[in-house]
Parts: sequence; structure tokens; C-alpha cells
Amino acid sequence: MATGHAPGRDRAAAVRGAVSSGARTRIPRPLPPRHIRRTVMTTNQLADPAAPASAVTIATGRLLTAGAVAGPLFIAVALAQAFTREGFDWSRHPTSMLALGDLGWIQITNFVVAAALFFASAVGIKRALRGKSGGTWAPILVGTFAVALFTAGVFPTDAGLGFPPGAPEGFPEFSWHGIVHAVGPTIGINALFVSFFVFARFFTRSKQPGWALASVAAGAVCIALGFSVNLTGTGEIGNEFNFLPLWFAMMTGWSYMSLLAWKLHSRLTSGGQGG
Repeated sequence: MATGHAPGRDRAAAVRGAVSSGARTRIPRPLPPRHIRRTVMTTNQLADPAAPASAVTIATGRLLTAGAVAGPLFIAVALAQAFTREGFDWSRHPTSMLALGDLGWIQITNFVVAAALFFASAVGIKRALRGKSGGTWAPILVGTFAVALFTAGVFPTDAGLGFPPGAPEGFPEFSWHGIVHAVGPTIGINALFVSFFVFARFFTRSKQPGWALASVAAGAVCIALGFSVNLTGTGEIGNEFNFLPLWFAMMTGWSYMSLLAWKLHSRLTSGGQGG
């Protein structure tokens, strides 16, 4: 009798074992679609302040760094030439005249390099201010300034005012490239100065009154210095025309633009919002 019931008990035990084994077996759950996983990862990174910066943020920071370097580099190279070039007189000769003569290639290179750095900065500004006040006009104005610097390097001014040594003492008659040089940078420099007021509005909307006031002051000072070129000299074509205010306008404007680029870089890396 006991032997006859053994097969039934064995089958029951086998069923219970299979059920018990199945209960312990973990069936792997399918992974969500790839686009959902990406969304979750992105959300987690944004929520975690310790998450590494995105590639876009890093690239934008580098573009803004280019703008921060551009102003001091341009000014340093221009001043070094102004102090060392034979016959150069700050009050009689604008920066553009450093592009003339045997060593003119130095200033031509200075113009082109500064143009590239400031244009990179304009791209960075467009990214940093996307969707914010000034996000449209600030990069356009800075980009216009960059193109003007490139124009100044590619189309040199005409020799005159006794520079380089041997040139006529008075203002020369403009050549076609001299006209392009005169018009292009004039538009670009004024675009840069106007951009400071656009940045002032951005900082006002961002509740940074100190930077807003500094931007207005920089723009006003640069424009006033530019107009005072005609007021400090005789205004005549001769030796008494004073370009010193234009030098100070250049140093103020270039320096403040680089300072703005560095400020935007700092906001970007610190996660600053607003505007």
C-alpha cells in the first residue's frame, strides 16, 4: 500500500517544488524606451547641483572666455606698438595707423585675432542670453563690432599725418580701402557702445542694479569720448587734430566688453538665472 502511493506523493512534491521555485525566480523587467531613459537622466542631472556641466554649457563658457581675453589682448598689443613705433604720436595718430609700415602686419594680425575672439563671444552671448532680455540685440551688436574689427584689419587706412615716417604731414586723400576702413569700424564701434545699454536692460531685469549702472556709464563715457575727438582739436585737417579721446574710448569700450563677457561666463558657471 505504501509503495503504491509513492508515485502520487512524488508528483505532488514535484509540483510544489516547481511552484516554490517559480516564486523565487525573478523575471527581468523590460527597459523603458531609450528616449524615456534619456529624459530621466537629463532630469536627474538638472535636479542634482553636483551633476557635471553639459557639453553645451562648457562650449558656451569657452566662447565667452574668448571675449574676456579679446579686449586686454588687443589693448596690450596696441599699446606696446604705440610706445615703440618710430614716429607714432597718440594725439595725432589713431590705432588704425599702426597697421601701416613694415611692422604694420602686427596690428593687422591684432585686428583679425580680436575680431575672431569677439565674434566667438557674440555667439556665446547669444547662447547665454537665449530667452532673456537682450538675447537678440546684444549678440547682433557685438557681432557687428567683431565684423568691423575684421574689416579694419583687411582694409587698412591710408598713410598720413607723418606716419609712417616719410608719409605726408596732412590727411591723405582717401583710397577705396581707406573709405571702407573708415566706415566699417565707425559703425562697429558705435554698435559696441550701444550694446552696453542693451546689457544694462538685461542686468536691470536680472535685478543687478550695479552692473546695469556700470553698463550705462560705460556706454555714455565711450560715446562722449568719441564725440569729443572733434571738440578737443581744431577740427581742421592738420596737425592739431587730437585722437587721444578716441584712444581712451577704445580702451574703455574694449575693456568693459571683456568684463561683460567674463560676468556672463560667471553667471553661466554658477547657474545664474533671471533676465
